[in-house]
Amino acid sequence: MALKTRTLTLSLFLLTGTASVWACGPFFPEGLLFDRTETFAKTPNNGFVYELSQILPSIPHKEPELERSETDDQLIDTTLKALPPAQHTLYNHLLTTAHSGDDAYAHGAALPEAFRLYVAAARDYHLWRSHPRHDRSAAILERLTAITRLPATVSQPRLAWAFYMIGEVHAHRQFLHGYAFSTETDSAARAFQQTRQVVEAGAPDPLALAHQSYGEEAALFLNNGEKRCVWTDFFYSKPCADDVELSDLHHAIALYTQQQADGWIPHDDLTPNDSSLDSLAVIAGWALNSSSELSSLIQEPLTRRVLVAFALSDYSDSTADAHQHLLNAFKNNPTLTVENADQLAALAYHEGSYREASILASHSHSPLAAWIQAKIAIHDGHTKDAATFYDHAIQALKANPQQLSDDNITLLKGEHGILQLAQGDTLQAFNIFFNAVMFEPGQAVTEDATDAASSMSSTPDFDQLHDAGSYSSRSELSADLSYLAERILTVDELKTFIDRRLPQKSILAQESDISSDIGLLYNLLARRLVREGRPEEALPYFYTIAQAHPDASSSNPSYNVVLYPYDKTQAYIRALKKAHNSLDPISAAQGWFEAANIVYNDGMAIMGYEQSPDYVSSFGGSYAEGSGPTSVAQAPMTPKESYDDKVYPTYTAPIETARYNASRPHPVDARFHYHYRAYNLIRKASTLLPPHSQAFAMVLCQGIQWSLHDGEQGSDVARNLYQRYIDEGAYGPFSASIGPYKTRCAAPDFEGARYFDERAFGRKILRFFHLNRWFSQHPAASQPKKATP
Repeated sequence: MALKTRTLTLSLFLLTGTASVWACGPFFPEGLLFDRTETFAKTPNNGFVYELSQILPSIPHKEPELERSETDDQLIDTTLKALPPAQHTLYNHLLTTAHSGDDAYAHGAALPEAFRLYVAAARDYHLWRSHPRHDRSAAILERLTAITRLPATVSQPRLAWAFYMIGEVHAHRQFLHGYAFSTETDSAARAFQQTRQVVEAGAPDPLALAHQSYGEEAALFLNNGEKRCVWTDFFYSKPCADDVELSDLHHAIALYTQQQADGWIPHDDLTPNDSSLDSLAVIAGWALNSSSELSSLIQEPLTRRVLVAFALSDYSDSTADAHQHLLNAFKNNPTLTVENADQLAALAYHEGSYREASILASHSHSPLAAWIQAKIAIHDGHTKDAATFYDHAIQALKANPQQLSDDNITLLKGEHGILQLAQGDTLQAFNIFFNAVMFEPGQAVTEDATDAASSMSSTPDFDQLHDAGSYSSRSELSADLSYLAERILTVDELKTFIDRRLPQKSILAQESDISSDIGLLYNLLARRLVREGRPEEALPYFYTIAQAHPDASSSNPSYNVVLYPYDKTQAYIRALKKAHNSLDPISAAQGWFEAANIVYNDGMAIMGYEQSPDYVSSFGGSYAEGSGPTSVAQAPMTPKESYDDKVYPTYTAPIETARYNASRPHPVDARFHYHYRAYNLIRKASTLLPPHSQAFAMVLCQGIQWSLHDGEQGSDVARNLYQRYIDEGAYGPFSASIGPYKTRCAAPDFEGARYFDERAFGRKILRFFHLNRWFSQHPAASQPKKATP
């Protein structure tokens, strides 16, 4: 039995994170740029699991082939499942209903001998655990030992079970401390070790008993010489925990660490947390609060690494006092202090002891030490020194990338990019974020370049690029990359960068291509080009899909027809050409109206902002909020309590502010800004139409209908368009349908407008001749002029 019992779900520690979570709705990564003060203030840590994986690499043996039930997700005993149905049924019947082990054995003659012995022992074990006063352990051990003495071909299906249960029986006798305590401890430990040995030798292990045996053996050594300590003894620092021998404590920690290295094999109610991780956390939390024990505990290398890793991790809820206990323990051991200087520097930085952190970091040349020094330099307002330390960290990481986890490599690169942005080097900042998002963490380091132009010449293949599909620090950096691409780089800088750094793509794509980070950049650039009046240049960067939408269903046939940005952009270009190139004003008006319809209805897809204010990345603009900053950060690069009378540089260079403002939506800085572009196109179309025509009225009617859905600003547009109709249009059959609250617009009759214009011209000719005929026939006009005297 492990440190925590299987019937208890240990919920002592909560994993804490930096990303915000929305209560009702999807998760939107904020990115590092969202709160740059917080980003630079955070303490780097690899996480408890990652640090443990570095202490003991994964055991290089074949993992057991586990099979789970479809209903309760429990592991399935495939050796039992392999029995003939009649034997399988008999086994389960005896296991649950036999009056005793002897009864189960007597009625189990039809079973293979190993299964017959085991079901008898298992039935007695269950009855013994239910009624501890009726000790059946001797009979149980006799039958289990008999299994281990059977010929290998007979015992194999139950060999691991037998040794594991021998260990459990001795462990339970130790826990009840009714026998010789140390003898039972040794016997149980030996049985658990034999479990692992026979599994390694080839015995079947579908329930991962070898993996569990590490934790069961470790718990044996957490005792005070008379009784077993439980997790509450460590959690509440009770005397039992304080009396555990140091050698036994080290042994237990080593076994739990080995279990963690053996792999995460959840079983029973241990999902989603592995018991070895929780057990190590309980012991480490107790040790950090036992200042008297720490100096001795850290003498053992493996224990020392576990304690430091736990103190730094988000898994820990240790107090500042506990952290100070650990720092003080190392101060009493100068040699160990230098050996662990980088992690101790991180711990001191976490507690706000910046001078101590700087001194500790100076003893190490690791990536973590340089990273801490960079953060301290930023805290002190020394941005040039910080840039140097970030360069040192990245160079050190190239030599040994395993010293930081993948997420930390990404965060280190992101902070370096923020610093470049703060110094005004927008292109290099974008290059750093691009590498961090698009490449695997190790590649992101090697792809770094001090000269953005030279790094832009490197064009990777698609299979080298990373697609951040799940949440990680890299998905947070995707939001930052979008911000820089959309608001800070010029459109030509972005286009040049993408052309040089990303491989040429096909217009046709799959859904996964469009939703990838690569697809995001392509479509972001395309929408920027459309917004800036360059839709033909945008076409190569848009995707289209030559197949039915994946959500198509007979119950919702509308999903079978989905118009993608590439197709709509082509239609938009045709409408603009028609508007610009038609000599006939009616055809030009029709072109403007067609363009207005596309912009209003499909503007999100062809010209919407990836982030604020449209949030295309938030499920196609379905949400009014999403990832990315909504303003330029202006906070000084140091905490407020350190301002005094000094003037510290800010996180934002003037070029970032200028470009952010220059890339604001037009003509209004608001969500659905493209609607107002559509209203301007409506105005252009109406200007070219005869004011008294039905087309003039219906074009304005359409603009009124749209604008009524755009809040107060839209209502102003609606009033203006309606007033124009009142001032210039004619009253006709269509008039009753036009108005701010009764818009039922018919399709504009452009052909009628053209005919209307021709008839108007004819009437003018007829009117001219009519006037001239009247003039010639007027009596006064027919009188001869008198001669001039």
